[in-house]
Amino acid sequence: MHRMIGYLGCLRGIYRCSWAQKKRAKNGFTLTELVVVIAIIGILLTIVGLNFSQLQNKYTIENQAKELKTDLSDLRLRAIQRKNDYMAIFNNSPQQMTFKSYTTNEQISPTTGKVELSKNFKYSTSNTPTGFAACGNIQVDQRGYIWSAQTPIYIYIQPTGTEAHYDCLIVTTGNINLGKYNGTTCVYQ
Repeated sequence: MHRMIGYLGCLRGIYRCSWAQKKRAKNGFTLTELVVVIAIIGILLTIVGLNFSQLQNKYTIENQAKELKTDLSDLRLRAIQRKNDYMAIFNNSPQQMTFKSYTTNEQISPTTGKVELSKNFKYSTSNTPTGFAACGNIQVDQRGYIWSAQTPIYIYIQPTGTEAHYDCLIVTTGNINLGKYNGTTCVYQ
């Protein structure tokens, strides 16, 4: 008890005390210190939460671009292995891609053919960076070549202009490449 009174007297300036004695006598935090620490933690958690949602969107767009490239490459391989013509049909309501196969005598159109694969995406695809036009269809012949009236075909994953490393594809007759929208067009990455 005598020691405790000595510590309190030390803190109040009644007695002369060493720094170590003062430190031992003061063992708690004030309410103000606790409120400030909790406010700082809350601000940091808010900042981290905002960055997390941006990172999640970025990685989802990148993942969709990589998955789309893999699917179109798979379509080319199917055409070569099975010696059939194929078509990838893109719809934006819902965001969906459908693979159809065609026999030798069958007319190639989006309304005919056998559905081989149908896949939904989180983000829509477009052949323009603004997203107003649908991607259209990509036709692959028996040799794995991609046929289109326009070459190359640009496939943009909406929204463009995000921090994603890959947000578009460049499809040519013999290649499918990942790209990044630079504000005007899709460039190879």
